[in-house]
Amino acid sequence: MRKLRGLKVATLVVFLLTMAVVPASAQLADPLSLAASGVLLPFFSDPAAGFVSVLEVVSPIVPTTSGFTPPFNFTNPIHAIFFRENCTRDGSAGDVETAKQAKAYISSAAPFLLTFNGLAAIASTVQGNDLLPLNFPLHTRAHWIDTKTGRLRELEPIILDTFLTLAPGFLPLVENPGAGASIGLCGPGAGVFAGSINNGFCWSPLRSAATFVTVQESASLKATVYLICPTSDIQSPTGTGVFPIANGFPRIQNRDGSFGFPSRSVITGNNVTTLRGRIYDDNEFLARDTTTPCTCLTSRPVLDIDGIYASAPTNLGAFTVPVWYTELETTTVNPNPVVAGSAQQFSFTGYWGLEVAGHEGTLFHRMSNASLDNLSFGTFNIFANR
Repeated sequence: MRKLRGLKVATLVVFLLTMAVVPASAQLADPLSLAASGVLLPFFSDPAAGFVSVLEVVSPIVPTTSGFTPPFNFTNPIHAIFFRENCTRDGSAGDVETAKQAKAYISSAAPFLLTFNGLAAIASTVQGNDLLPLNFPLHTRAHWIDTKTGRLRELEPIILDTFLTLAPGFLPLVENPGAGASIGLCGPGAGVFAGSINNGFCWSPLRSAATFVTVQESASLKATVYLICPTSDIQSPTGTGVFPIANGFPRIQNRDGSFGFPSRSVITGNNVTTLRGRIYDDNEFLARDTTTPCTCLTSRPVLDIDGIYASAPTNLGAFTVPVWYTELETTTVNPNPVVAGSAQQFSFTGYWGLEVAGHEGTLFHRMSNASLDNLSFGTFNIFANR
């Protein structure tokens, strides 16, 4: 009877918590919309942990004249370059999709053969190495499967640009028309990338702040945050990286106006970026002001961030769940490699997950995100609310 009562309580907490969490939709562009240029997709594929991911890639908009003679059908060649958790590059794979085609790639199987957690940079290529913008837009997501516990999670992509329209003519009319057929909303004027001032449709959902709500930690309820802070391997302040602006990819512009992501340490392989965290109880009391590292793809149990999460917060009354509210925001990185003497503030996103010990039950969602200016001061940021 005692075990049954404990399970009922845990289930009730999980149910009530789903009602308490703010939907992760506060942004200028939707990462689940069509991606016009490229995609950065997180995945988990560590065999020792029992992780495997299914990467879903859908190519819904590819011009076709199937049924005519001769059949001038277009294709959407895709190429994925894989990065480990610290953003070191490790392998790549390519494929070709046709009109209205969806493929679900098992991360541990051919052609990917991934045995680590990390990020997949997806776009197009002509020589199997350097990426070019997608010929035609994509929908993507990753289904993360924990084979040891049976838990399932959904991971959303980071899209570099939001699709607007196809270029007229799709010329030259060959099987692989090359880059430029897919026009996005990023930049002042559709399809204008290099050197431009970004708008809110660039690199969604990366922003300079995020929030999450988590229930009081206990023996049966364990929460973890999964933070994504890309490095200069993805795009550097000078516009190089796996998504180079010289090839037509949009710049990522930060809250301070700088471009790109911080560099990794040559010695450790990690970057030195940290996020500031302000932890409040459910009665507006600021209980902690702390920091947490964020290197490319970082997983941290909330108790590793601060033990306060195991303490009982102020409860606002009957029929409410004891929860902690956390605001995360970027910190400055010195020196800024482009603007001497100034600091750089990078962009990030993240996920929150809650597991019920001994059961497959889990909650998992992307954090709500915003500009640090929006969140902390109620003001706008001139750099596309980064």
